[in-house]
Amino acid sequence: MENYLLENVLPLDVAECRYKTFLVVHKLHRTPYHIGILSGDSYYSLTVNGLNKRSRTEMLDDLSNKAYNNLLIEIRHDDSVDFDPFPFFEHTRLNHAEFVSCLYPVRAFLSAMTSDNKTAEANNLFELLDALQAANLAGIKMATRMTPVMESKIVLQRYATADIAKYIKKLNEKPI
Repeated sequence: MENYLLENVLPLDVAECRYKTFLVVHKLHRTPYHIGILSGDSYYSLTVNGLNKRSRTEMLDDLSNKAYNNLLIEIRHDDSVDFDPFPFFEHTRLNHAEFVSCLYPVRAFLSAMTSDNKTAEANNLFELLDALQAANLAGIKMATRMTPVMESKIVLQRYATADIAKYIKKLNEKPI
């Protein structure tokens, strides 16, 4: 499987993150990646226990810590329209049997917020990134551990849907 190259990635600048919507891709050192949305005053992602909601400030503090390399991609949209991510994440959880991944509420939210149906059709993170870039919805890209030797490039390791289902199953089997 061919890797996915992202170029023009900047070091994380928390000041740039204050009032924008971002797709957050967590822990780039391990696959499959976990994704969430930073929008409004909060961060949203889906876990085996359901919605994970944190304050924007708390999430940005965690990302600034640089314990892990994370990627943030700005989502361009009409700022006059205010979309609440909460309804897209509530009443659902990661599930390997019915295959519900963290991508599902993210792509539904992005599709509604940007009025772009291609994002709703994305089957994986890489198709979502392609759809965002093709529709000119992807803004600045920042990584928490970007260094000069990386030359503003990040390579994401691709993975199959089966890998996601296997990982979700493993998470479901862990005691709470």
